[in-house]
Amino acid sequence: DAERLTHGYVCFPRSRTKDDRGDSVFLSSRGGFGQYLRRPSTLPDRPHDLRLDDTAQVIVDLMRALSNYGLVTEVVDGSEGEPGGFQLQAAALLWKQGTGAPEPDPIRVPRPPSEGLQPNRFFADFYRSAAFKSQGLEAREHTAQVPVEQRLEREERFRTGQLPVLYCSPTMELGVDIAGLLVVGMRNVPPTPANYAQRSGRAGRSGQPALVFTYCTTGSPHDQFFFRRQERMVAGSVSPPRLDLGNEDLVRAHMQAVWLTQTGMSLGSSMTQVLDLEGEPPRLDLLAGIEHDVENERPRTLALERAKAVLGDIEPALEKTTWWSDRWLEEAMSTIGNRFRAATDRWKGLYRSAHEQARLQQDIILNPARQKDHKEARRLRREAEAQLELLRSESGRHFQSDFYTYRYFASEGFLPGYSFPRLPLSAFIPARRGVKGDDEYLSRPRFLAISEFGPRNFIYHEGSRYQINKVILPVPEQESDDGDPMLTTEAKVCEQCGYLHPRTKSHFVDLCESCGQGLGQPLRDLLKLQNVVTKRRDRINSDEEERQRQGYDICSGIRFSGDGPLLAEVEADGSLAATLRYGHAATIWRLNLGWKRR
Repeated sequence: DAERLTHGYVCFPRSRTKDDRGDSVFLSSRGGFGQYLRRPSTLPDRPHDLRLDDTAQVIVDLMRALSNYGLVTEVVDGSEGEPGGFQLQAAALLWKQGTGAPEPDPIRVPRPPSEGLQPNRFFADFYRSAAFKSQGLEAREHTAQVPVEQRLEREERFRTGQLPVLYCSPTMELGVDIAGLLVVGMRNVPPTPANYAQRSGRAGRSGQPALVFTYCTTGSPHDQFFFRRQERMVAGSVSPPRLDLGNEDLVRAHMQAVWLTQTGMSLGSSMTQVLDLEGEPPRLDLLAGIEHDVENERPRTLALERAKAVLGDIEPALEKTTWWSDRWLEEAMSTIGNRFRAATDRWKGLYRSAHEQARLQQDIILNPARQKDHKEARRLRREAEAQLELLRSESGRHFQSDFYTYRYFASEGFLPGYSFPRLPLSAFIPARRGVKGDDEYLSRPRFLAISEFGPRNFIYHEGSRYQINKVILPVPEQESDDGDPMLTTEAKVCEQCGYLHPRTKSHFVDLCESCGQGLGQPLRDLLKLQNVVTKRRDRINSDEEERQRQGYDICSGIRFSGDGPLLAEVEADGSLAATLRYGHAATIWRLNLGWKRR
Protein backbone atom coordinates (compact mmCIF):
# COMPACT_ATOMS: atom_id res chain seq x y z
CA ASP A 1 0.00 0.00 0.00
CA ALA A 2 3.06 2.27 -0.18
CA GLU A 3 2.60 3.52 3.36
CA ARG A 4 4.73 6.46 4.39
CA LEU A 5 4.48 9.41 6.75
CA THR A 6 2.79 12.23 4.83
CA HIS A 7 2.97 14.94 7.48
CA GLY A 8 4.11 15.59 11.03
CA TYR A 9 2.57 17.71 13.73
CA VAL A 10 3.87 21.24 14.20
CA CYS A 11 3.93 22.68 17.74
CA PHE A 12 3.32 26.41 18.26
CA PRO A 13 4.21 27.87 21.71
CA ARG A 14 1.09 30.06 21.83
CA SER A 15 -2.70 29.89 21.83
CA ARG A 16 -4.70 28.71 18.82
CA THR A 17 -6.31 31.31 16.55
CA LYS A 18 -9.24 30.90 14.19
CA ASP A 19 -6.91 30.86 11.17
CA ASP A 20 -4.74 27.99 12.45
CA ARG A 21 -4.74 24.52 10.91
CA GLY A 22 -6.55 21.75 12.74
CA ASP A 23 -3.60 19.31 12.64
CA SER A 24 -1.21 21.48 14.70
CA VAL A 25 -0.38 21.40 18.42
CA PHE A 26 -0.47 24.51 20.62
CA LEU A 27 1.25 25.06 23.97
CA SER A 28 -0.31 28.08 25.67
CA SER A 29 0.05 29.51 29.15
CA ARG A 30 -3.60 28.66 29.85
CA GLY A 31 -3.36 25.07 28.67
CA GLY A 32 -2.41 21.93 30.53
CA PHE A 33 1.33 22.43 30.06
CA GLY A 34 1.09 26.03 31.24
CA GLN A 35 -0.77 24.93 34.36
CA TYR A 36 1.90 22.28 34.92
CA LEU A 37 4.65 24.93 34.83
CA ARG A 38 2.81 27.07 37.42
CA ARG A 39 2.53 24.24 39.95
CA PRO A 40 4.78 24.84 42.98
CA SER A 41 6.33 21.38 42.61
CA THR A 42 7.41 21.90 38.99
CA LEU A 43 9.85 24.79 39.48
CA PRO A 44 10.34 24.85 43.28
CA ASP A 45 13.30 27.28 43.23
CA ARG A 46 11.58 30.10 41.32
CA PRO A 47 11.64 33.46 43.13
CA HIS A 48 7.92 34.21 42.65
CA ASP A 49 4.74 32.69 41.25
CA LEU A 50 4.54 32.63 37.47
CA ARG A 51 1.97 34.88 35.83
CA LEU A 52 0.36 33.99 32.50
CA ASP A 53 2.79 36.22 30.61
CA ASP A 54 5.73 34.67 32.45
CA THR A 55 4.48 31.17 31.62
CA ALA A 56 4.13 32.04 27.93
CA GLN A 57 7.73 33.31 27.84
CA VAL A 58 9.02 30.17 29.60
CA ILE A 59 7.32 27.99 26.96
CA VAL A 60 8.90 30.00 24.12
CA ASP A 61 12.33 29.85 25.79
CA LEU A 62 12.02 26.07 26.26
CA MET A 63 11.28 25.60 22.56
CA ARG A 64 14.25 27.72 21.55
CA ALA A 65 16.53 25.86 23.96
CA LEU A 66 15.40 22.51 22.52
CA SER A 67 16.07 23.92 19.06
CA ASN A 68 19.60 24.97 20.03
CA TYR A 69 20.35 21.40 21.14
CA GLY A 70 18.96 19.91 17.91
CA LEU A 71 15.95 18.17 19.48
CA VAL A 72 13.36 20.24 17.59
CA THR A 73 13.53 22.34 14.42
CA GLU A 74 11.70 25.59 13.69
CA VAL A 75 9.80 24.75 10.50
CA VAL A 76 7.36 27.70 10.45
CA ASP A 77 8.73 31.22 10.77
CA GLY A 78 7.17 33.54 13.32
CA SER A 79 5.63 36.88 12.36
CA GLU A 80 5.08 40.22 14.12
CA GLY A 81 6.73 39.10 17.33
CA GLU A 82 4.83 35.79 17.42
CA PRO A 83 6.86 32.58 17.88
CA GLY A 84 7.07 30.18 14.97
CA GLY A 85 6.22 26.49 14.77
CA PHE A 86 8.53 23.68 15.86
CA GLN A 87 8.74 20.05 14.83
CA LEU A 88 10.38 17.15 16.67
CA GLN A 89 13.50 15.69 15.09
CA ALA A 90 13.02 12.00 14.33
CA ALA A 91 16.67 11.34 15.25
CA ALA A 92 16.00 12.68 18.75
CA LEU A 93 13.52 9.91 19.54
CA LEU A 94 14.80 7.18 21.87
CA TRP A 95 12.83 3.94 21.76
CA LYS A 96 12.86 1.68 24.83
CA GLN A 97 11.08 -1.52 25.67
CA GLY A 98 8.23 -0.93 28.10
CA THR A 99 7.38 -2.85 31.24
CA GLY A 100 3.68 -3.25 30.46
CA ALA A 101 2.68 -0.64 33.05
CA PRO A 102 1.61 2.84 31.87
CA GLU A 103 3.92 5.72 32.70
CA PRO A 104 2.15 8.50 34.65
CA ASP A 105 1.50 11.72 32.75
CA PRO A 106 2.48 14.59 35.10
CA ILE A 107 0.30 17.03 33.16
CA ARG A 108 -2.98 15.08 33.12
CA VAL A 109 -2.36 13.04 36.31
CA PRO A 110 -0.65 15.38 38.80
CA ARG A 111 -1.21 13.01 41.76
CA PRO A 112 -0.75 9.40 40.62
CA PRO A 113 -1.65 6.64 43.11
CA SER A 114 1.18 5.46 45.33
CA GLU A 115 0.98 1.92 43.93
CA GLY A 116 1.31 3.29 40.39
CA LEU A 117 -1.06 3.18 37.44
CA GLN A 118 -2.42 -0.24 36.58
CA PRO A 119 -2.78 -1.30 32.93
CA ASN A 120 -5.96 -2.67 31.42
CA ARG A 121 -5.31 -6.39 31.89
CA PHE A 122 -7.30 -7.35 28.80
CA PHE A 123 -5.21 -5.26 26.43
CA ALA A 124 -1.96 -6.10 28.22
CA ASP A 125 -2.63 -9.83 27.76
CA PHE A 126 -3.88 -9.27 24.21
CA TYR A 127 -0.73 -7.50 23.03
CA ARG A 128 1.49 -10.12 24.73
CA SER A 129 -0.22 -13.18 23.30
CA ALA A 130 -3.28 -12.94 21.05
CA ALA A 131 -1.89 -10.08 18.96
CA PHE A 132 0.88 -12.32 17.62
CA LYS A 133 -1.59 -15.03 16.68
CA SER A 134 -3.62 -12.55 14.61
CA GLN A 135 -0.71 -11.62 12.36
CA GLY A 136 -1.83 -11.76 8.74
CA LEU A 137 -5.51 -11.44 9.71
CA GLU A 138 -7.30 -9.75 6.81
CA ALA A 139 -10.64 -7.95 6.78
CA ARG A 140 -12.46 -6.26 3.91
CA GLU A 141 -15.51 -4.08 3.37
CA HIS A 142 -18.73 -5.15 1.67
CA THR A 143 -20.76 -2.03 0.91
CA ALA A 144 -22.61 -0.43 -2.00
CA GLN A 145 -19.57 1.82 -2.50
CA VAL A 146 -17.37 -1.19 -3.34
CA PRO A 147 -17.45 -2.07 -7.08
CA VAL A 148 -19.63 -5.10 -7.79
CA GLU A 149 -16.77 -7.24 -9.14
CA GLN A 150 -14.80 -6.66 -5.92
CA ARG A 151 -17.87 -7.49 -3.82
CA LEU A 152 -18.34 -10.79 -5.66
CA GLU A 153 -14.64 -11.60 -5.32
CA ARG A 154 -14.74 -10.90 -1.59
CA GLU A 155 -17.88 -12.99 -1.14
CA GLU A 156 -16.17 -15.94 -2.80
CA ARG A 157 -13.00 -15.56 -0.71
CA PHE A 158 -15.12 -15.25 2.43
CA ARG A 159 -17.16 -18.30 1.47
CA THR A 160 -14.02 -20.41 1.05
CA GLY A 161 -12.38 -19.13 4.23
CA GLN A 162 -9.53 -17.27 2.52
CA LEU A 163 -10.98 -14.00 3.85
CA PRO A 164 -11.75 -14.51 7.55
CA VAL A 165 -13.58 -11.24 8.35
CA LEU A 166 -16.05 -9.21 6.28
CA TYR A 167 -17.41 -5.86 7.45
CA CYS A 168 -20.77 -5.28 5.81
CA SER A 169 -23.36 -2.61 5.31
CA PRO A 170 -26.96 -3.75 4.60
CA THR A 171 -25.69 -5.01 1.23
CA MET A 172 -25.28 -8.42 2.91
CA GLU A 173 -28.76 -8.31 4.44
CA LEU A 174 -30.60 -9.93 1.53
CA GLY A 175 -29.79 -12.32 -1.24
CA VAL A 176 -26.33 -13.46 -0.11
CA ASP A 177 -25.85 -16.99 1.25
CA ILE A 178 -22.52 -17.81 2.89
CA ALA A 179 -22.63 -21.51 3.69
CA GLY A 180 -20.96 -22.48 6.94
CA LEU A 181 -21.06 -19.00 8.46
CA LEU A 182 -21.22 -19.38 12.25
CA VAL A 183 -20.75 -15.87 13.70
CA VAL A 184 -22.44 -12.53 12.99
CA GLY A 185 -21.63 -9.37 14.95
CA MET A 186 -23.71 -6.21 14.67
CA ARG A 187 -22.12 -2.90 15.65
CA ASN A 188 -25.53 -1.40 16.47
CA VAL A 189 -29.13 -2.53 16.92
CA PRO A 190 -30.84 -2.81 13.50
CA PRO A 191 -33.80 -0.50 12.77
CA THR A 192 -36.53 -3.16 12.87
CA PRO A 193 -37.04 -6.85 13.80
CA ALA A 194 -37.16 -7.59 10.06
CA ASN A 195 -33.65 -6.15 9.64
CA TYR A 196 -32.45 -8.12 12.68
CA ALA A 197 -33.90 -11.37 11.31
CA GLN A 198 -32.23 -10.87 7.93
CA ARG A 199 -28.82 -9.91 9.32
CA SER A 200 -28.68 -12.58 11.98
CA GLY A 201 -29.98 -15.09 9.44
CA ARG A 202 -26.71 -14.88 7.50
CA ALA A 203 -25.31 -17.34 10.08
CA GLY A 204 -26.54 -20.80 11.03
CA ARG A 205 -27.91 -21.82 7.64
CA SER A 206 -29.33 -25.31 7.18
CA GLY A 207 -30.00 -25.72 10.89
CA GLN A 208 -26.40 -25.20 12.04
CA PRO A 209 -25.75 -23.57 15.43
CA ALA A 210 -24.58 -19.95 15.27
CA LEU A 211 -23.46 -17.09 17.52
CA VAL A 212 -25.07 -13.68 16.94
CA PHE A 213 -24.12 -10.74 19.13
CA THR A 214 -25.20 -7.09 18.98
CA TYR A 215 -23.39 -4.06 20.38
CA CYS A 216 -25.65 -1.50 22.05
CA THR A 217 -23.99 1.90 22.34
CA THR A 218 -24.71 4.13 25.32
CA GLY A 219 -25.05 7.17 23.04
CA SER A 220 -27.99 5.81 21.04
CA PRO A 221 -31.54 5.98 22.51
CA HIS A 222 -32.60 3.38 19.93
CA ASP A 223 -29.91 0.91 21.05
CA GLN A 224 -30.64 1.48 24.72
CA PHE A 225 -34.39 1.01 24.24
CA PHE A 226 -33.90 -2.44 22.74
CA PHE A 227 -31.09 -3.32 25.16
CA ARG A 228 -33.71 -3.15 27.91
CA ARG A 229 -36.40 -4.79 25.76
CA GLN A 230 -34.40 -7.38 23.84
CA GLU A 231 -37.38 -9.60 23.13
CA ARG A 232 -38.99 -6.88 21.00
CA MET A 233 -36.07 -7.04 18.58
CA VAL A 234 -34.80 -10.62 18.82
CA ALA A 235 -38.21 -12.31 18.92
CA GLY A 236 -40.31 -9.36 17.75
CA SER A 237 -42.99 -9.67 15.12
CA VAL A 238 -41.86 -8.85 11.59
CA SER A 239 -44.33 -6.34 10.17
CA PRO A 240 -44.84 -5.96 6.42
CA PRO A 241 -43.22 -2.83 4.98
CA ARG A 242 -45.44 0.23 4.82
CA LEU A 243 -45.61 2.68 1.96
CA ASP A 244 -47.33 6.07 2.00
CA LEU A 245 -49.13 6.13 -1.32
CA GLY A 246 -50.01 9.76 -0.76
CA ASN A 247 -46.39 10.94 -0.67
CA GLU A 248 -46.08 13.73 -3.27
CA ASP A 249 -42.45 13.05 -4.14
CA LEU A 250 -43.14 9.35 -4.60
CA VAL A 251 -46.14 10.00 -6.86
CA ARG A 252 -44.21 12.57 -8.88
CA ALA A 253 -41.25 10.22 -9.41
CA HIS A 254 -43.55 7.51 -10.77
CA MET A 255 -45.35 9.97 -13.04
CA GLN A 256 -42.01 11.14 -14.41
CA ALA A 257 -41.07 7.51 -15.07
CA VAL A 258 -44.33 7.12 -17.03
CA TRP A 259 -43.41 10.19 -19.11
CA LEU A 260 -39.87 8.88 -19.75
CA THR A 261 -41.36 5.61 -21.02
CA GLN A 262 -43.70 7.44 -23.39
CA THR A 263 -40.83 9.47 -24.88
CA GLY A 264 -38.95 6.29 -25.82
CA MET A 265 -35.81 8.12 -24.79
CA SER A 266 -32.73 6.14 -23.75
CA LEU A 267 -30.51 7.74 -21.12
CA GLY A 268 -27.63 5.41 -21.89
CA SER A 269 -25.11 4.47 -19.22
CA SER A 270 -23.35 7.81 -18.72
CA MET A 271 -24.36 11.44 -18.47
CA THR A 272 -22.15 12.05 -21.52
CA GLN A 273 -25.03 10.46 -23.48
CA VAL A 274 -27.43 13.06 -22.09
CA LEU A 275 -25.41 16.30 -21.99
CA ASP A 276 -23.28 18.01 -24.62
CA LEU A 277 -19.64 18.27 -23.45
CA GLU A 278 -18.41 20.20 -26.49
CA GLY A 279 -17.08 23.74 -26.17
CA GLU A 280 -14.60 25.52 -23.92
CA PRO A 281 -15.85 25.74 -21.33
CA PRO A 282 -18.57 23.15 -22.05
CA ARG A 283 -22.12 24.55 -21.80
CA LEU A 284 -23.48 21.12 -20.79
CA ASP A 285 -26.83 21.64 -22.52
CA LEU A 286 -29.00 18.65 -23.34
CA LEU A 287 -27.96 16.85 -26.50
CA ALA A 288 -30.10 17.74 -29.51
CA GLY A 289 -31.90 14.39 -29.58
CA ILE A 290 -32.59 14.47 -25.85
CA GLU A 291 -33.79 18.08 -26.08
CA HIS A 292 -36.21 17.12 -28.86
CA ASP A 293 -37.68 14.29 -26.80
CA VAL A 294 -37.98 16.50 -23.72
CA GLU A 295 -39.87 19.23 -25.61
CA ASN A 296 -42.12 16.84 -27.57
CA GLU A 297 -45.76 17.43 -26.57
CA ARG A 298 -47.15 14.07 -27.68
CA PRO A 299 -45.35 11.99 -24.98
CA ARG A 300 -46.70 14.42 -22.36
CA THR A 301 -50.24 13.92 -23.61
CA LEU A 302 -49.88 10.13 -23.64
CA ALA A 303 -48.18 10.15 -20.24
CA LEU A 304 -50.99 12.30 -18.79
CA GLU A 305 -53.65 9.81 -19.84
CA ARG A 306 -51.58 6.86 -18.65
CA ALA A 307 -50.87 8.57 -15.31
CA LYS A 308 -54.58 9.22 -14.71
CA ALA A 309 -55.25 5.51 -15.17
CA VAL A 310 -52.39 4.53 -12.86
CA LEU A 311 -53.45 6.92 -10.08
CA GLY A 312 -57.10 5.93 -10.32
CA ASP A 313 -56.58 3.05 -7.90
CA ILE A 314 -55.12 5.30 -5.17
CA GLU A 315 -57.36 8.33 -5.72
CA PRO A 316 -58.99 8.02 -2.25
CA ALA A 317 -55.55 8.23 -0.61
CA LEU A 318 -54.59 11.22 -2.75
CA GLU A 319 -57.75 13.14 -1.88
CA LYS A 320 -56.85 12.98 1.83
CA THR A 321 -53.59 14.86 1.26
CA THR A 322 -53.09 18.63 1.28
CA TRP A 323 -51.10 18.82 -1.98
CA TRP A 324 -53.35 16.95 -4.40
CA SER A 325 -55.78 18.76 -6.68
CA ASP A 326 -57.55 18.12 -9.96
CA ARG A 327 -54.92 20.21 -11.72
CA TRP A 328 -51.87 18.61 -10.12
CA LEU A 329 -51.16 16.12 -12.93
CA GLU A 330 -51.50 18.74 -15.68
CA GLU A 331 -49.15 21.10 -13.83
CA ALA A 332 -46.66 18.28 -13.20
CA MET A 333 -46.57 17.37 -16.88
CA SER A 334 -46.28 20.98 -18.00
CA THR A 335 -43.10 21.50 -15.94
CA ILE A 336 -41.56 18.07 -16.46
CA GLY A 337 -38.98 19.33 -18.97
CA ASN A 338 -37.59 21.89 -16.52
CA ARG A 339 -37.54 19.25 -13.78
CA PHE A 340 -35.55 16.92 -16.04
CA ARG A 341 -32.99 19.67 -16.69
CA ALA A 342 -32.82 20.56 -12.99
CA ALA A 343 -32.10 16.91 -12.14
CA THR A 344 -28.80 17.20 -14.05
CA ASP A 345 -27.59 20.20 -12.02
CA ARG A 346 -25.60 18.23 -9.43
CA TRP A 347 -23.64 16.36 -12.10
CA LYS A 348 -23.06 19.58 -14.05
CA GLY A 349 -21.85 21.35 -10.90
CA LEU A 350 -19.30 18.62 -10.21
CA TYR A 351 -18.15 18.57 -13.84
CA ARG A 352 -17.78 22.34 -14.13
CA SER A 353 -15.83 22.53 -10.87
CA ALA A 354 -13.41 19.77 -11.91
CA HIS A 355 -13.03 21.24 -15.41
CA GLU A 356 -12.28 24.69 -14.00
CA GLN A 357 -9.75 23.27 -11.53
CA ALA A 358 -7.95 21.42 -14.33
CA ARG A 359 -7.85 24.60 -16.44
CA LEU A 360 -6.55 26.80 -13.62
CA GLN A 361 -3.82 24.32 -12.64
CA GLN A 362 -2.74 23.97 -16.28
CA ASP A 363 -2.32 27.76 -16.45
CA ILE A 364 -0.06 27.62 -13.38
CA ILE A 365 2.02 24.78 -14.87
CA LEU A 366 2.56 26.76 -18.08
CA ASN A 367 3.57 29.90 -16.16
CA PRO A 368 7.39 29.93 -15.75
CA ALA A 369 7.12 32.59 -13.05
CA ARG A 370 5.35 30.13 -10.74
CA GLN A 371 7.77 27.21 -10.82
CA LYS A 372 7.58 26.71 -7.06
CA ASP A 373 3.85 25.99 -7.46
CA HIS A 374 4.23 23.50 -10.34
CA LYS A 375 4.38 20.34 -8.20
CA GLU A 376 1.19 21.15 -6.29
CA ALA A 377 -0.50 22.29 -9.51
CA ARG A 378 0.27 18.96 -11.19
CA ARG A 379 -1.21 17.08 -8.24
CA LEU A 380 -4.38 19.19 -8.33
CA ARG A 381 -4.65 18.81 -12.11
CA ARG A 382 -4.38 15.00 -11.81
CA GLU A 383 -7.06 15.10 -9.12
CA ALA A 384 -9.36 17.15 -11.36
CA GLU A 385 -8.74 14.85 -14.33
CA ALA A 386 -9.59 11.83 -12.17
CA GLN A 387 -12.87 13.48 -11.16
CA LEU A 388 -13.72 14.21 -14.81
CA GLU A 389 -12.96 10.60 -15.77
CA LEU A 390 -15.26 9.27 -13.05
CA LEU A 391 -18.06 11.59 -14.14
CA ARG A 392 -17.67 10.62 -17.82
CA SER A 393 -16.99 6.91 -17.30
CA GLU A 394 -18.91 4.44 -19.47
CA SER A 395 -17.11 1.28 -18.25
CA GLY A 396 -18.88 -1.81 -16.99
CA ARG A 397 -18.04 -0.85 -13.45
CA HIS A 398 -20.03 2.35 -14.01
CA PHE A 399 -23.35 0.49 -13.80
CA GLN A 400 -22.81 0.31 -10.04
CA SER A 401 -21.73 3.95 -9.88
CA ASP A 402 -23.86 6.72 -8.47
CA PHE A 403 -23.39 8.45 -11.84
CA TYR A 404 -24.88 5.64 -13.90
CA THR A 405 -27.69 7.62 -15.54
CA TYR A 406 -30.78 5.77 -14.29
CA ARG A 407 -29.36 5.41 -10.79
CA TYR A 408 -28.37 9.08 -10.83
CA PHE A 409 -31.85 10.28 -11.87
CA ALA A 410 -33.38 8.07 -9.18
CA SER A 411 -31.13 9.63 -6.54
CA GLU A 412 -32.21 13.08 -7.75
CA GLY A 413 -35.86 12.13 -7.29
CA PHE A 414 -36.71 12.20 -10.97
CA LEU A 415 -37.21 8.43 -11.14
CA PRO A 416 -38.44 6.09 -8.38
CA GLY A 417 -35.80 4.08 -6.60
CA TYR A 418 -34.52 2.78 -3.31
CA SER A 419 -32.59 5.98 -2.59
CA PHE A 420 -35.24 7.75 -0.49
CA PRO A 421 -34.38 10.07 1.20
CA ARG A 422 -32.48 11.16 -1.84
CA LEU A 423 -30.58 14.21 -3.14
CA PRO A 424 -27.18 12.88 -2.01
CA LEU A 425 -23.90 14.73 -1.72
CA SER A 426 -20.56 13.29 -2.79
CA ALA A 427 -17.04 13.17 -1.38
CA PHE A 428 -14.18 12.61 -3.81
CA ILE A 429 -11.81 9.88 -2.57
CA PRO A 430 -8.42 9.98 -4.34
CA ALA A 431 -6.66 6.75 -5.26
CA ARG A 432 -4.16 5.31 -2.81
CA ARG A 433 -0.55 5.78 -3.76
CA GLY A 434 0.54 3.24 -6.34
CA VAL A 435 -3.04 2.12 -7.09
CA LYS A 436 -4.13 3.28 -10.54
CA GLY A 437 -7.77 3.91 -11.33
CA ASP A 438 -8.96 3.67 -7.72
CA ASP A 439 -10.39 7.21 -7.52
CA GLU A 440 -14.07 7.30 -6.62
CA TYR A 441 -16.94 9.31 -5.24
CA LEU A 442 -18.69 8.33 -2.02
CA SER A 443 -22.29 9.48 -1.79
CA ARG A 444 -24.31 10.13 1.35
CA PRO A 445 -27.86 11.38 1.90
CA ARG A 446 -27.84 15.00 3.03
CA PHE A 447 -29.01 14.19 6.55
CA LEU A 448 -25.87 12.05 6.99
CA ALA A 449 -23.55 14.26 4.96
CA ILE A 450 -24.18 17.24 7.24
CA SER A 451 -22.17 15.45 9.93
CA GLU A 452 -19.93 13.08 7.92
CA PHE A 453 -18.81 15.72 5.40
CA GLY A 454 -18.12 18.44 7.96
CA PRO A 455 -14.92 20.54 7.85
CA ARG A 456 -11.80 18.49 8.67
CA ASN A 457 -13.92 15.45 9.50
CA PHE A 458 -12.61 11.94 8.81
CA ILE A 459 -14.17 9.42 6.43
CA TYR A 460 -13.19 5.76 6.80
CA HIS A 461 -13.05 3.74 3.60
CA GLU A 462 -11.27 0.55 2.50
CA GLY A 463 -8.88 0.43 5.46
CA SER A 464 -7.80 4.07 5.25
CA ARG A 465 -9.03 7.34 6.62
CA TYR A 466 -9.52 10.46 4.58
CA GLN A 467 -9.94 14.01 5.85
CA ILE A 468 -12.39 16.50 4.35
CA ASN A 469 -10.12 19.31 3.22
CA LYS A 470 -12.00 21.15 0.45
CA VAL A 471 -15.52 21.97 -0.66
CA ILE A 472 -16.42 21.78 -4.36
CA LEU A 473 -18.03 25.13 -5.08
CA PRO A 474 -20.37 25.43 -8.06
CA VAL A 475 -19.01 27.28 -11.08
CA PRO A 476 -21.72 29.64 -12.44
CA GLU A 477 -22.80 28.95 -16.02
CA GLN A 478 -22.28 32.62 -16.81
CA GLU A 479 -21.54 35.84 -15.02
CA SER A 480 -24.61 37.28 -13.33
CA ASP A 481 -25.66 39.83 -10.80
CA ASP A 482 -25.71 37.12 -8.16
CA GLY A 483 -21.90 37.36 -8.01
CA ASP A 484 -19.81 34.96 -6.01
CA PRO A 485 -21.42 31.49 -5.56
CA MET A 486 -19.75 31.27 -2.15
CA LEU A 487 -21.72 34.23 -0.76
CA THR A 488 -22.96 33.28 2.68
CA THR A 489 -26.28 34.11 4.25
CA GLU A 490 -27.95 34.51 7.62
CA ALA A 491 -30.83 32.81 9.40
CA LYS A 492 -32.69 33.04 12.68
CA VAL A 493 -33.93 30.02 14.63
CA CYS A 494 -36.81 30.45 17.07
CA GLU A 495 -35.77 29.34 20.56
CA GLN A 496 -39.41 28.54 21.37
CA CYS A 497 -40.40 26.19 18.54
CA GLY A 498 -37.25 25.75 16.40
CA TYR A 499 -38.71 27.40 13.28
CA LEU A 500 -36.06 28.51 10.78
CA HIS A 501 -36.16 31.98 9.18
CA PRO A 502 -33.55 32.44 6.40
CA ARG A 503 -32.70 35.94 5.23
CA THR A 504 -33.80 36.88 1.74
CA LYS A 505 -33.04 40.03 -0.24
CA SER A 506 -36.26 41.66 0.90
CA HIS A 507 -37.36 39.75 4.00
CA PHE A 508 -35.88 39.14 7.46
CA VAL A 509 -38.38 38.92 10.31
CA ASP A 510 -38.10 39.76 14.00
CA LEU A 511 -41.06 37.63 15.14
CA CYS A 512 -41.37 33.88 14.59
CA GLU A 513 -43.70 33.12 11.67
CA SER A 514 -44.85 29.95 13.41
CA CYS A 515 -45.45 30.86 17.08
CA GLY A 516 -45.02 34.65 17.21
CA GLN A 517 -42.11 34.53 19.66
CA GLY A 518 -39.48 37.27 19.42
CA LEU A 519 -36.33 36.18 17.60
CA GLY A 520 -32.79 36.67 18.86
CA GLN A 521 -29.53 37.27 17.04
CA PRO A 522 -29.13 35.61 13.62
CA LEU A 523 -26.71 32.84 12.72
CA ARG A 524 -24.24 34.44 10.31
CA ASP A 525 -21.86 33.22 7.62
CA LEU A 526 -23.95 30.18 6.68
CA LEU A 527 -22.78 28.23 3.64
CA LYS A 528 -24.94 25.69 1.85
CA LEU A 529 -23.51 22.19 2.15
CA GLN A 530 -21.75 21.26 -1.09
CA ASN A 531 -19.89 18.27 -2.47
CA VAL A 532 -16.43 17.89 -0.91
CA VAL A 533 -12.93 16.58 -1.60
CA THR A 534 -10.83 14.49 0.78
CA LYS A 535 -7.14 13.92 1.34
CA ARG A 536 -5.80 10.57 2.50
CA ARG A 537 -4.16 10.76 5.91
CA ASP A 538 -3.18 7.23 6.96
CA ARG A 539 -4.50 3.76 7.60
CA ILE A 540 -7.16 3.04 10.19
CA ASN A 541 -5.47 1.98 13.42
CA SER A 542 -6.32 1.06 17.00
CA ASP A 543 -6.76 4.73 17.93
CA GLU A 544 -9.88 5.02 15.77
CA GLU A 545 -12.34 4.12 18.52
CA GLU A 546 -14.75 6.84 17.42
CA ARG A 547 -14.99 9.02 14.36
CA GLN A 548 -13.44 12.40 14.95
CA ARG A 549 -15.57 15.41 14.14
CA GLN A 550 -13.83 18.72 14.50
CA GLY A 551 -14.54 22.38 14.17
CA TYR A 552 -18.31 22.64 14.28
CA ASP A 553 -21.46 22.10 16.28
CA ILE A 554 -24.74 21.03 14.70
CA CYS A 555 -28.08 22.66 15.40
CA SER A 556 -31.40 21.86 13.72
CA GLY A 557 -34.46 23.83 12.76
CA ILE A 558 -37.74 23.32 10.88
CA ARG A 559 -39.06 25.20 7.89
CA PHE A 560 -42.55 24.64 6.48
CA SER A 561 -42.91 24.12 2.75
CA GLY A 562 -44.67 26.82 0.77
CA ASP A 563 -45.53 30.19 2.27
CA GLY A 564 -46.22 28.93 5.76
CA PRO A 565 -47.62 26.12 7.90
CA LEU A 566 -49.92 23.70 6.12
CA LEU A 567 -52.69 22.51 8.42
CA ALA A 568 -54.55 19.27 7.86
CA GLU A 569 -57.37 17.79 9.89
CA VAL A 570 -56.78 14.06 10.25
CA GLU A 571 -59.19 11.63 11.83
CA ALA A 572 -57.47 9.45 14.44
CA ASP A 573 -59.29 6.34 15.69
CA GLY A 574 -62.33 7.42 13.70
CA SER A 575 -63.29 10.28 16.00
CA LEU A 576 -60.45 12.42 17.35
CA ALA A 577 -59.34 15.26 15.07
CA ALA A 578 -55.67 16.17 15.26
CA THR A 579 -53.88 19.09 13.63
CA LEU A 580 -50.64 18.23 11.85
CA ARG A 581 -48.00 20.58 10.56
CA TYR A 582 -45.83 19.46 7.69
CA GLY A 583 -42.35 20.85 7.26
CA HIS A 584 -38.79 20.26 6.15
CA ALA A 585 -35.93 19.88 8.61
CA ALA A 586 -32.91 22.11 8.16
CA THR A 587 -29.56 21.35 9.73
CA ILE A 588 -26.85 23.95 10.17
CA TRP A 589 -23.13 23.92 10.80
CA ARG A 590 -22.16 26.41 13.45
CA LEU A 591 -18.51 26.74 12.55
CA ASN A 592 -15.94 27.08 15.30
CA LEU A 593 -13.00 26.62 12.94
CA GLY A 594 -14.09 27.79 9.51
CA TRP A 595 -12.44 26.93 6.22
CA LYS A 596 -10.17 29.58 4.78
CA ARG A 597 -11.02 30.52 1.24
CA ARG A 598 -8.25 29.87 -1.27
